[in-house]
Amino acid sequence: MASEYRAEIDRILTRELGAGSRIPLSSIPNTRDLGGYAGAENRCVKRHRLIRSGALSSLNEEDIRMLTEEYGLNTVVDFRTKAEAQEKPDTHMEGVTYISLPVLREAQLGMTHEEDPNRKISLMELVQNESTNAGQFMQKIYEALIHDEYALSQYREFFRIMRANKEGALLWHCSAGKDRAGTAAALVLEALGVERETIYRDYMLTNLYVWGRLRQMLEKAAQQVPDERVLTGIAVMNSAKREFLESVFAAIEADYGTTERFFEQKMGLDRAGLEELRENYLAPFPERAVVLQ
Repeated sequence: MASEYRAEIDRILTRELGAGSRIPLSSIPNTRDLGGYAGAENRCVKRHRLIRSGALSSLNEEDIRMLTEEYGLNTVVDFRTKAEAQEKPDTHMEGVTYISLPVLREAQLGMTHEEDPNRKISLMELVQNESTNAGQFMQKIYEALIHDEYALSQYREFFRIMRANKEGALLWHCSAGKDRAGTAAALVLEALGVERETIYRDYMLTNLYVWGRLRQMLEKAAQQVPDERVLTGIAVMNSAKREFLESVFAAIEADYGTTERFFEQKMGLDRAGLEELRENYLAPFPERAVVLQ
């Protein structure tokens, strides 16, 4: 009940105060404007500039109008693998630049056999494997985002794109907007000086918006394999759990000591670079900015 209570608090804060609020698209559940969060030096994240999302394959005309006209969207960064993007390509929006920036290779997602890269492993197969602990599996994925040089180079390029985007909205996404996009959002908010606890709370808000999709997935899985362990594994892999994101910051601190050193050494953001980023995406602190606690 405690977790349900905190989820309700998050919902109220998001609806009433607007920080990190969901963009009310009818076709995509987990698209959010990060504007409104309190950042460095009594400033807050500008609205209509930074958008985290799930895949854009099902956008309808009204949603396209909202993103391009109301939010001024000009750039989309797709963190999915090429195979994922080919299976469900983003909907084209006139005047928007699309950038493919796969953060993980297919094999790193655990979705292919190393000995046979052409054979896909379904999520059902993965969680039925007795050796698979769903939580540990997901934590390894998150840790790989920090330990793997390929993933780091892609996030570094993402920050370069951010720095170059001087006006209009930048949107980034993976499939559900939870793991790769969620880690990117956490790094962005960290770079902008948002409190760590607020970053965790923003990450956890994903559970509110993907619940309908997860429920349908669990109902379908239960019809195929009515095994509680399997269903729990599927739920874990498709949820935003605090310990997943904690493993990102733990890996950064273990490898680099501080996030500042990480940003400088791996993201190309020294002190001057961080301040440039903050000048671009932070505004004077309004009365309605919020720190989630």
